[in-house]
Amino acid sequence: MATTRSLALSAPPSHASVTATSIVACITAILFLLYMLSLIWSFHNSQKSPIPTNKSSGRKIQSFAPLVYAFMVITALAEVATSSWLLAQYHIHANYPNFLTRTSAIILLSSACWTCLTAGLFTLIFLHPTHRTHPVSSVGSQGLWLLITWMLWISGAAVVNGAIPSLITKGSCLSIVYCGQLRTLFALAVLEIVTFSGSLAILIFLMWSSAHNGHRVHTPR
Repeated sequence: MATTRSLALSAPPSHASVTATSIVACITAILFLLYMLSLIWSFHNSQKSPIPTNKSSGRKIQSFAPLVYAFMVITALAEVATSSWLLAQYHIHANYPNFLTRTSAIILLSSACWTCLTAGLFTLIFLHPTHRTHPVSSVGSQGLWLLITWMLWISGAAVVNGAIPSLITKGSCLSIVYCGQLRTLFALAVLEIVTFSGSLAILIFLMWSSAHNGHRVHTPR
Protein backbone atom coordinates (compact mmCIF):
# COMPACT_ATOMS: atom_id res chain seq x y z
CA MET A 1 0.00 0.00 0.00
CA ALA A 2 1.37 3.42 -0.94
CA THR A 3 2.30 5.81 1.86
CA THR A 4 0.53 9.17 1.69
CA ARG A 5 2.09 12.42 2.78
CA SER A 6 0.43 14.78 5.22
CA LEU A 7 -0.09 18.11 3.47
CA ALA A 8 -1.69 21.42 4.32
CA LEU A 9 -5.11 21.82 2.76
CA SER A 10 -5.91 25.43 3.55
CA ALA A 11 -3.23 27.25 1.55
CA PRO A 12 -4.76 29.81 -0.82
CA PRO A 13 -4.32 29.14 -4.55
CA SER A 14 -1.32 30.83 -6.12
CA HIS A 15 -1.36 32.92 -9.28
CA ALA A 16 0.16 30.00 -11.21
CA SER A 17 -2.53 27.68 -9.88
CA VAL A 18 -5.34 30.01 -10.95
CA THR A 19 -3.74 30.45 -14.38
CA ALA A 20 -3.42 26.68 -14.83
CA THR A 21 -7.07 26.23 -13.87
CA SER A 22 -8.17 28.84 -16.42
CA ILE A 23 -6.06 27.29 -19.18
CA VAL A 24 -7.41 23.79 -18.53
CA ALA A 25 -10.99 25.07 -18.46
CA CYS A 26 -10.60 27.03 -21.71
CA ILE A 27 -8.91 24.19 -23.62
CA THR A 28 -11.52 21.69 -22.44
CA ALA A 29 -14.37 23.99 -23.47
CA ILE A 30 -12.82 24.57 -26.91
CA LEU A 31 -12.33 20.84 -27.50
CA PHE A 32 -15.91 20.14 -26.41
CA LEU A 33 -17.31 22.78 -28.76
CA LEU A 34 -15.21 21.54 -31.68
CA TYR A 35 -16.36 17.98 -31.11
CA MET A 36 -20.02 18.97 -30.82
CA LEU A 37 -19.83 21.07 -33.99
CA SER A 38 -18.22 18.15 -35.85
CA LEU A 39 -20.88 15.84 -34.47
CA ILE A 40 -23.74 18.08 -35.58
CA TRP A 41 -22.22 18.55 -39.03
CA SER A 42 -21.65 14.81 -39.48
CA PHE A 43 -25.16 13.96 -38.29
CA HIS A 44 -26.64 16.50 -40.71
CA ASN A 45 -24.73 14.94 -43.62
CA SER A 46 -25.65 11.40 -42.57
CA GLN A 47 -29.35 12.26 -42.83
CA LYS A 48 -28.87 13.31 -46.45
CA SER A 49 -27.31 10.00 -47.53
CA PRO A 50 -28.50 7.15 -45.32
CA ILE A 51 -26.98 3.75 -46.10
CA PRO A 52 -29.42 0.83 -45.78
CA THR A 53 -28.27 -2.44 -44.23
CA ASN A 54 -29.93 -5.82 -44.31
CA LYS A 55 -28.58 -7.16 -41.03
CA SER A 56 -30.51 -6.25 -37.91
CA SER A 57 -27.25 -6.14 -35.94
CA GLY A 58 -25.87 -3.66 -38.46
CA ARG A 59 -28.91 -1.42 -38.07
CA LYS A 60 -28.61 -1.53 -34.30
CA ILE A 61 -24.91 -0.68 -34.38
CA GLN A 62 -25.47 2.21 -36.80
CA SER A 63 -28.26 3.57 -34.60
CA PHE A 64 -26.68 3.35 -31.16
CA ALA A 65 -22.91 3.29 -31.70
CA PRO A 66 -22.56 7.05 -32.39
CA LEU A 67 -24.45 7.85 -29.17
CA VAL A 68 -22.26 5.52 -27.12
CA TYR A 69 -19.09 6.89 -28.68
CA ALA A 70 -20.23 10.45 -28.03
CA PHE A 71 -20.84 9.60 -24.37
CA MET A 72 -17.37 8.06 -24.17
CA VAL A 73 -15.79 11.18 -25.65
CA ILE A 74 -17.63 13.58 -23.34
CA THR A 75 -16.75 11.52 -20.26
CA ALA A 76 -13.14 11.26 -21.41
CA LEU A 77 -12.99 15.03 -21.93
CA ALA A 78 -14.09 15.50 -18.33
CA GLU A 79 -11.32 13.08 -17.30
CA VAL A 80 -8.79 15.02 -19.40
CA ALA A 81 -9.76 18.22 -17.61
CA THR A 82 -9.65 16.65 -14.14
CA SER A 83 -6.35 14.81 -14.60
CA SER A 84 -4.71 17.79 -16.34
CA TRP A 85 -5.74 20.08 -13.51
CA LEU A 86 -4.42 17.67 -10.88
CA LEU A 87 -1.10 17.23 -12.67
CA ALA A 88 -0.75 21.00 -13.03
CA GLN A 89 -1.33 21.50 -9.31
CA TYR A 90 1.08 18.69 -8.44
CA HIS A 91 3.71 20.29 -10.69
CA ILE A 92 3.22 23.76 -9.24
CA HIS A 93 2.98 22.84 -5.56
CA ALA A 94 4.64 19.38 -5.47
CA ASN A 95 1.84 18.37 -3.09
CA TYR A 96 0.86 14.98 -4.51
CA PRO A 97 0.07 12.46 -1.73
CA ASN A 98 2.47 9.86 -3.15
CA PHE A 99 4.21 8.94 -6.38
CA LEU A 100 1.51 6.43 -7.38
CA THR A 101 -1.17 9.12 -7.21
CA ARG A 102 0.67 11.27 -9.72
CA THR A 103 1.37 8.22 -11.88
CA SER A 104 -2.31 7.26 -11.87
CA ALA A 105 -3.26 10.75 -13.04
CA ILE A 106 -0.78 10.42 -15.92
CA ILE A 107 -2.15 6.99 -16.89
CA LEU A 108 -5.75 8.20 -16.80
CA LEU A 109 -4.85 11.34 -18.76
CA SER A 110 -3.27 9.15 -21.45
CA SER A 111 -6.30 6.83 -21.48
CA ALA A 112 -8.68 9.78 -21.72
CA CYS A 113 -6.73 11.39 -24.59
CA TRP A 114 -6.67 8.06 -26.43
CA THR A 115 -10.41 7.64 -25.90
CA CYS A 116 -11.20 11.18 -27.04
CA LEU A 117 -9.19 10.76 -30.22
CA THR A 118 -10.28 7.26 -31.22
CA ALA A 119 -13.90 7.39 -30.04
CA GLY A 120 -14.24 10.80 -31.68
CA LEU A 121 -13.00 9.34 -34.98
CA PHE A 122 -15.33 6.35 -34.63
CA THR A 123 -18.26 8.71 -34.09
CA LEU A 124 -17.50 10.68 -37.24
CA ILE A 125 -16.84 7.50 -39.26
CA PHE A 126 -20.20 6.03 -38.26
CA LEU A 127 -22.02 9.21 -39.19
CA HIS A 128 -20.19 9.73 -42.49
CA PRO A 129 -22.26 8.65 -45.53
CA THR A 130 -19.42 6.61 -47.11
CA HIS A 131 -16.78 6.02 -44.43
CA ARG A 132 -19.15 3.97 -42.26
CA THR A 133 -18.54 1.04 -44.64
CA HIS A 134 -14.76 1.25 -44.11
CA PRO A 135 -13.12 -1.86 -42.56
CA VAL A 136 -12.10 0.19 -39.52
CA SER A 137 -15.78 0.40 -38.58
CA SER A 138 -16.24 -3.36 -38.72
CA VAL A 139 -17.39 -5.31 -35.68
CA GLY A 140 -13.96 -6.91 -35.31
CA SER A 141 -12.14 -3.56 -35.33
CA GLN A 142 -14.55 -2.11 -32.80
CA GLY A 143 -14.25 -5.15 -30.55
CA LEU A 144 -10.44 -4.96 -30.55
CA TRP A 145 -10.51 -1.24 -29.83
CA LEU A 146 -13.04 -1.66 -27.03
CA LEU A 147 -10.94 -4.38 -25.40
CA ILE A 148 -7.68 -2.40 -25.55
CA THR A 149 -9.23 0.82 -24.28
CA TRP A 150 -11.16 -1.03 -21.56
CA MET A 151 -7.86 -2.47 -20.28
CA LEU A 152 -6.27 0.99 -20.27
CA TRP A 153 -9.06 2.40 -18.10
CA ILE A 154 -8.94 -0.56 -15.73
CA SER A 155 -5.19 -0.15 -15.25
CA GLY A 156 -5.57 3.54 -14.47
CA ALA A 157 -8.40 3.00 -12.00
CA ALA A 158 -6.45 0.18 -10.34
CA VAL A 159 -3.41 2.42 -9.82
CA VAL A 160 -5.60 5.15 -8.27
CA ASN A 161 -7.20 2.65 -5.93
CA GLY A 162 -3.79 1.25 -5.01
CA ALA A 163 -2.35 4.70 -4.39
CA ILE A 164 -5.18 5.80 -2.08
CA PRO A 165 -7.15 2.74 -0.89
CA SER A 166 -9.36 4.92 1.33
CA LEU A 167 -10.42 7.16 -1.56
CA ILE A 168 -14.01 5.93 -1.78
CA THR A 169 -14.51 5.52 1.97
CA LYS A 170 -16.72 8.31 3.30
CA GLY A 171 -14.73 10.93 5.21
CA SER A 172 -11.48 8.95 5.14
CA CYS A 173 -9.62 10.88 2.43
CA LEU A 174 -10.46 14.37 3.67
CA SER A 175 -6.90 14.72 4.98
CA ILE A 176 -5.55 14.23 1.45
CA VAL A 177 -5.09 17.29 -0.71
CA TYR A 178 -7.55 17.52 -3.65
CA CYS A 179 -9.65 14.66 -2.25
CA GLY A 180 -12.74 15.72 -4.21
CA GLN A 181 -10.85 15.96 -7.49
CA LEU A 182 -9.25 12.56 -6.94
CA ARG A 183 -12.65 11.05 -6.28
CA THR A 184 -13.93 12.64 -9.48
CA LEU A 185 -10.94 11.23 -11.34
CA PHE A 186 -11.69 7.74 -10.04
CA ALA A 187 -15.46 8.02 -10.59
CA LEU A 188 -15.04 9.06 -14.23
CA ALA A 189 -12.66 6.15 -14.79
CA VAL A 190 -15.19 3.73 -13.29
CA LEU A 191 -17.92 5.24 -15.47
CA GLU A 192 -15.81 4.65 -18.57
CA ILE A 193 -15.06 1.08 -17.45
CA VAL A 194 -18.78 0.38 -17.03
CA THR A 195 -19.53 1.93 -20.44
CA PHE A 196 -16.83 -0.09 -22.18
CA SER A 197 -17.86 -3.28 -20.37
CA GLY A 198 -21.46 -2.82 -21.47
CA SER A 199 -20.39 -2.04 -25.03
CA LEU A 200 -18.22 -5.15 -25.17
CA ALA A 201 -21.04 -7.31 -23.84
CA ILE A 202 -23.52 -5.91 -26.37
CA LEU A 203 -21.03 -6.30 -29.23
CA ILE A 204 -20.32 -9.92 -28.29
CA PHE A 205 -24.05 -10.63 -28.09
CA LEU A 206 -24.67 -9.07 -31.52
CA MET A 207 -21.81 -11.08 -33.02
CA TRP A 208 -23.16 -14.29 -31.49
CA SER A 209 -26.71 -13.49 -32.59
CA SER A 210 -25.60 -12.73 -36.14
CA ALA A 211 -23.52 -15.91 -36.36
CA HIS A 212 -26.34 -17.98 -34.86
CA ASN A 213 -28.93 -16.61 -37.29
CA GLY A 214 -26.59 -17.09 -40.23
CA HIS A 215 -25.91 -20.68 -39.24
CA ARG A 216 -29.63 -21.34 -38.88
CA VAL A 217 -30.36 -19.89 -42.32
CA HIS A 218 -27.66 -21.94 -44.08
CA THR A 219 -28.32 -25.20 -42.25
CA PRO A 220 -30.04 -27.63 -44.67
CA ARG A 221 -33.32 -29.07 -43.53
